[in-house]
Amino acid sequence: MRDLNELLTSFEQSTYRVNVLEQLFCGELLQAAWTLGYPPLEIDRPFVDFQGYDLVVACGTITWHVQLKATRGRVVVHQALTEKPSGCVVNLRPKVEGALPRIKFGFDFFGKAPGDPMDISNLKRAKKSINTRQPDGTFAKDERTHHVVVYTVEEGNEGGVRRAPELLMPSIGENCA
Repeated sequence: MRDLNELLTSFEQSTYRVNVLEQLFCGELLQAAWTLGYPPLEIDRPFVDFQGYDLVVACGTITWHVQLKATRGRVVVHQALTEKPSGCVVNLRPKVEGALPRIKFGFDFFGKAPGDPMDISNLKRAKKSINTRQPDGTFAKDERTHHVVVYTVEEGNEGGVRRAPELLMPSIGENCA
């Protein structure tokens, strides 16, 4: 029997892990909506990820554009996500629990009330992960155009990602009809 912790930590399985976590998140979201009495949610995936979101979640008059992450510390956000009303970032915090091991997770939420766009105006620009030759011949990490960094609460940024699993569902529920 394979250890699920290996799946959560193996860099060799990163693409597989991302897809597993996305499917688990969607399942949890659908179950939560059902048990809270909301009408069925519609969840779609864009064919191409170039606007900064991974999922589109619709319920009633509200449509969320959700960027999913599963990282510690900092989350890089594409500024195009701020152009979407109800754009948000969900940072999954997976862990293995239970006698019959299963992946469970909490999540951090960065966004505003339904219909309100995210505000990233005070956030620092993200840097590229590789060095680029500068005009003076030195090397440095350039800023990434259209990307900013959001730090999680654990990193001490009170205005960053807020730990509140209940933020997404009740916000959607108020506008489901």
